[in-house]
Amino acid sequence: MYVIGTAGHVDHGKSTLISSLTGINPDRLKEEKERQMTIDLGFAWFTLPSGEEVGIVDVPGHRDFIENMLAGVGGIDAVLFVVAADEGIMPQSREHLDILKLLGIKLGLIVLTKIDLIDDNEWLNLVETDIRGLVKNSFLEEAPIVKVSAVKKTGLKELFNSIDTLLKQSAPKEDNHKPRLPIDRIFSLKGFGTIVTGTLLDGSFKIGDQVEVLPFGIKSRIRGIQNHKKKQRIAKPGSRTAINLVGVEVDQLQRGGVVCLPGQLRSTYRIDVEIYLLENRSAKIKHDDRLKIFIGSSQSMARARVIGQKEINSGETGWLQLEFEKEVVVKNNDRFIIRRPSPATTIGGGRVINAHPAGRHKRFSQKVVDRYKSLSGGSIQNTILVRLSDLKISTLSQLIEKGETEEKLTMLTVEQLIRTGQIVLFKGKNGLQADSWLVTKNEWLDLSKKLIKIIGDYHKKHPLREGIRNEDVPNLIGVSRKIVSLIIEKMQLEGIIRSSGAYLMLNDHQVIFSADQLDRIRQLEGVFSESPCLTPSVNRCIEIVGEEVYYALISQGKIVEVTRNIVFDKNDLDQIIQETRSLLRNGHEISAGEFRDYFNTTRKYAIALLEYLDKKGITERIGDLRVLKTS
Repeated sequence: MYVIGTAGHVDHGKSTLISSLTGINPDRLKEEKERQMTIDLGFAWFTLPSGEEVGIVDVPGHRDFIENMLAGVGGIDAVLFVVAADEGIMPQSREHLDILKLLGIKLGLIVLTKIDLIDDNEWLNLVETDIRGLVKNSFLEEAPIVKVSAVKKTGLKELFNSIDTLLKQSAPKEDNHKPRLPIDRIFSLKGFGTIVTGTLLDGSFKIGDQVEVLPFGIKSRIRGIQNHKKKQRIAKPGSRTAINLVGVEVDQLQRGGVVCLPGQLRSTYRIDVEIYLLENRSAKIKHDDRLKIFIGSSQSMARARVIGQKEINSGETGWLQLEFEKEVVVKNNDRFIIRRPSPATTIGGGRVINAHPAGRHKRFSQKVVDRYKSLSGGSIQNTILVRLSDLKISTLSQLIEKGETEEKLTMLTVEQLIRTGQIVLFKGKNGLQADSWLVTKNEWLDLSKKLIKIIGDYHKKHPLREGIRNEDVPNLIGVSRKIVSLIIEKMQLEGIIRSSGAYLMLNDHQVIFSADQLDRIRQLEGVFSESPCLTPSVNRCIEIVGEEVYYALISQGKIVEVTRNIVFDKNDLDQIIQETRSLLRNGHEISAGEFRDYFNTTRKYAIALLEYLDKKGITERIGDLRVLKTS
């Protein structure tokens, strides 16, 4: 099934041509029939000689309704560019052709209508020459010109055959299992309720599917599906589709909304785009210009943030970050049209290169400019790298969920990027899994350099301490504990850092005491040995060796803080623990007083030691007694 559209100036016979081709009058509004002029989108369908079904979208040609025209040309496979023989090229002929080129339409036919009104072959030759001049260097440059009289039914057979031949060149419809239906028409039928129509993209819908309509956040279910007024169980990508939605009122929806499966798309206020401006005087964009943007079937006002330069002039390409006044629903590589709101003029178009940027960009940042360059390449690899960069660090499943690329293709691309070193894989013992953590090479280098600097700075400030406490790193580096543990593990495997208990240090870091400091340490060891169970206070220890040496001994584990104010020599504490185990062996128990007397200390020290042993899981308290803790 294919969808084609019409384009051309007002009153050049587009609707009459469709009526002759299909037997269906696409002008459905009362005003359209009274004025004999298409105002809004019209729809019809026919069957080609090959048996293929074709939907056709009839668009208005009048300049006052060109914005309605823009809602209808997205998602078409080809276009019939209509020019009336009695008038030739007119203003909206040119504007419509510009729009088709900007939207990236690749296939089309030129249809010269109303030839029954012209007997002068010389005039017809002039019109054809003008047409060829207009379409030069466009996708229509080599397109045949089919001469038709819709009134007298001449040339229709040739047109049918030409359409049939043309559509055989159409690329297969993309199906990435993420269907979306940009809504171009909303109405209700008695006994059925609300119905929306559009050209289905990127996947299939079936009856019974749970869906949501964005950006309105409305949940619904598909009650019925039709293609060309025929009931269907499944709607396939590329088809003109009508969907009957359950529990939704017409006034809850607007043209431009998108029907999709829950959780597969997100609306946004901000997108990154690459644009091209037409060569005319008004086609110039300055920073903060207010523009009208047409994407899919939607139209929205947006502010333009010009990236990497002050302004974009006519005939130039450039980059913008668009900030919308209301949410839009787009995907990467969606095409769009730019118009000035007043006077209403088409000035250019472009392509979405990042549908969900992480935030507002710095306009003249070289990093931002390089990022736009990368995205403008349009490759899947670049798209995935930018998405992962936005996420900083992500699991594969999160990367798939946040992206727009089909799951299998994402996995294959990530595997390739890991092999080429552009993505770093954490914990890859079992290969790439859904819960595997990933980071871009650049982000990994930034994080590892940051951690090296944090630890290095700590060493400079505290050269006698073994290292920085593990628990202090997350706040300093600005990522979660889980991510920090992944970074530390990988940097240890690479031999950049090492850990000792609760401390992190650079691999080449060594604590070296001066001769004077070693003398002070020996003095403190003497004080501990004089009374192993009645030790000096923390303040007294610091008085003897100095604060830096004291904390160096703590980080090395030579001194153990039992409480904030009570410390023990590590060897003495180990001896106390060993003797306590011996005392309580074979189910014996001990009170705090008995413990105090046995170790010849004070109640303060005894209680502190017993609570420390409880905390370490060596003893446990039962009433006023301690026993060995059983596992």
